[in-house]
Amino acid sequence: MKEFLYAANDNYDSELVVTGINSVTLGYYNRVRMKTLYPDGFNVVCQIGKGKKILGDIKCSGCKLPAYKLDYSVLYSSAGYIQLDENKFAVIKKSNALFLLLYFLSVISIAVLMAFCLTDYSGAFVQNIKNESVKADEIVLPYKVTTKQYINTDNINFELPEQSEIRFKANQRLQSFSYSNQKVNSYYAVIQILTEDDEIIYESDFIPPGSDLHKIELKKIMQTGEYSAYVRFITYSFDSEVRIIDAFEYQTKIIFN
Repeated sequence: MKEFLYAANDNYDSELVVTGINSVTLGYYNRVRMKTLYPDGFNVVCQIGKGKKILGDIKCSGCKLPAYKLDYSVLYSSAGYIQLDENKFAVIKKSNALFLLLYFLSVISIAVLMAFCLTDYSGAFVQNIKNESVKADEIVLPYKVTTKQYINTDNINFELPEQSEIRFKANQRLQSFSYSNQKVNSYYAVIQILTEDDEIIYESDFIPPGSDLHKIELKKIMQTGEYSAYVRFITYSFDSEVRIIDAFEYQTKIIFN
């Protein structure tokens, strides 16, 4: 996992609020300002805010931002840039409101047509879609708090069951792997198992509070041998937003026999 350092420049022209247990305000350059400062181009090495595959962390004052690999999907749009190094930047990604709006409008159109044949619930449906599009336009960046106090808060009881080695059966997908998300917790948990080259060989569904995991199914069949790997735990808010709260991981050795 790579680590980057947030550059707290004095000449940032915009601000964003990073949400978590507490809120942190960070400065950034908008797209127009970046073109003025760097007319010959600049080096973008990762993205924050939205993304699919975690590349590492960006350290800032009192927090860590998950850094994602660059993703040029039409689902995301660029809001601005933060500086990491002399000529390295991270692009801030947010949901592409225009694309989502067009998508929702097409869904609404189909729903309205169906409503003429069925019961007329179009008003409530349209209102729900509009509310969704408004939320999608916000810049919300989940982050890691670097202090241990975060893990020991009254509302969150996160226990990371670290294992120096994990034993699985070779040449089969179904494996035994135990994890319990305690009932008192206020988050969903997602577990990923990755090889040392960042290939995800297992990813769980959302594990709600009070649920256990005993059996898992790997994405691929592994041959007999020992593999360096790491296990990642990602927590999501237990509400309608289902946003990332935090991510933890540890290195281990998986023995397939």
